[in-house]
Amino acid sequence: MVIIADTTALIALENTGYFDLLRTVFGHLLITPIVADEWGMNVPDWIYIEPVKDHERFVQLKVVVDPGEASSLALAL
Repeated sequence: MVIIADTTALIALENTGYFDLLRTVFGHLLITPIVADEWGMNVPDWIYIEPVKDHERFVQLKVVVDPGEASSLALAL
């Protein structure tokens, strides 16, 4: 199973003290470089940074959602 997170999920779980739940439940997950930059924290070794390959889809999505969400969705698609 591949889990792709956006910034909101990382921040919300970190702020509530449940960040380690991500690792416990999923083992590892993917984020994009944009999400890593938005998050602004050191990325642990169990979170892999994967660039978006479909730039056109990212640009289309960015019209309706923020860049972090757009990059996560483009990576998932």
